[in-house]
This record gives sequence, C-alpha cells and structure tokens, in this order.
Amino acid sequence: MITSFPNIPSTESTLASPWAVQVARGKVDGASQVNIFAFSTSVGTSLNPVWENATQYFFPASALIMTLVSTSALDNTAAKVLINGLNSSWEPITETVTMNGTTGVTTTNAFLRINGMTMTSPGTGQSTNVGTITAKNGVSIYGQINPNVGKTQMSVYSVPAGHTMYALNINAYSGNAASGYVNYRASSTNTINGVSLTVLQTTFQLSYQVMRANPFPYTEKTDIRWEFSVNSGTHAVGFIFEGVLISNSAA
Repeated sequence: MITSFPNIPSTESTLASPWAVQVARGKVDGASQVNIFAFSTSVGTSLNPVWENATQYFFPASALIMTLVSTSALDNTAAKVLINGLNSSWEPITETVTMNGTTGVTTTNAFLRINGMTMTSPGTGQSTNVGTITAKNGVSIYGQINPNVGKTQMSVYSVPAGHTMYALNINAYSGNAASGYVNYRASSTNTINGVSLTVLQTTFQLSYQVMRANPFPYTEKTDIRWEFSVNSGTHAVGFIFEGVLISNSAA
C-alpha cells in the first residue's frame, strides 16, 4: 500500500528526481499520472459532472464504435484527435482519428469508456480545433472538445482493469460568489459488485482544495464522477484532479 509520494528517491541513478517526477517522465514501471482538468461555464442547480454539456454524463453500457465529427469544415483531414479510453475488457486503449471536418469518421476500436480526447494535429493553417468536436454513438455524446480548446475538459474517469487509481490532490473553483455556495459530490460505481457510493459531499464558496497526506484508492473497473451544482442560476466551475494509476501487479 502506497502511503506517501513526495520525495521518494528515484531508482534511476543518473537522476535523483523524486518518485512523482519519475512517474511523470514515464520512468516507473506500472505507474502513470492521472491529471484531469475540467471546466464549464454553465453549472446549474442540478448535480452534474463538470464537462462540455450542462447535463449528466452517462457511461456506455457496452463497448461502442464512436463517430468523431466537427461543426467546422476547417477541422479537415490534417486534424487528428487522440482518444484515450478502455476496451470491452476494461483494458487501456488509444486511437488517433483523422478528422474530416463536418463529415463523421468512425473509430476502428470499440470504446467502453473514454477517459479523454486530445487534438494532436490541427486542421490546415490552424493552431487548434475551430469547431466543436464530438465523439458520439447515435445521439449520445461520450467525449467533446469545445472550439479553440484542443482537449476534453470533463470531471469523469474510469479505472482500468488490473489497476488502482490513487487520488492525491483536488481543487475546484467557482468564479462567482453570487452563487452563494457550490455543492460538490464525488461518487463512484464499482462495476464488479454493482455498488454505487457517494464518496464525499460538501459545499464551498469560490474555492475548494484537498491535499491528501495519504492517497485515496479507487479500485479497478470503477467509474468516478466529480459533480457540482450551484444554489441559483448558472456559474462557471473549474476542477483540477491529480492522481496516480498503479498496476495491481507492481511491486
């Protein structure tokens, strides 16, 4: 059981970097960083994850072929989007999709979960995506990149099979004190035993920070939603999460 991350000496003799830095560099077998940066300008009075739509986020019931499409023709065949997700066995998979503007392009892989999408190459003459890029199956959206952002910004995550994700630091911000307070709920569903938990509930004004002395574990095949609402109107909320994903077979 890992109980502390800072200032653990590196096993790489040529660099005496802390263990966490070595994880970020990809130098620690069986460990990788999990960074989630979520943002929404329209958090309302219903508890929802912070993501590109002011609605609840629903996970697919089975692995699905996704269709990626943009609302702008300028996100042409020079544009590429990397999808990070999980397959039907909850194993990590990635796929780079070549966009075709407003014409939908289907993935080769079927995705049970999408943990994030990032533009790796823009359209011709552009520096980022011009239109809204969605990953859909039918009418359901499972990933979205808003214009001029270049990546998804959603406060959901699914833990791969054979791994445990350890939560380290959580920060949330609301830019409008007129909201009175912001409701925050961390919830999880373990798909192995079917148990859903409300891990944490609290309220805050303007900012909320957690820096854990001991990491909080989320076990394999767990879907996590970090959800927010305000007591009146709609307001912007930002969410930052830092954790580390460790293989259960790692020493």
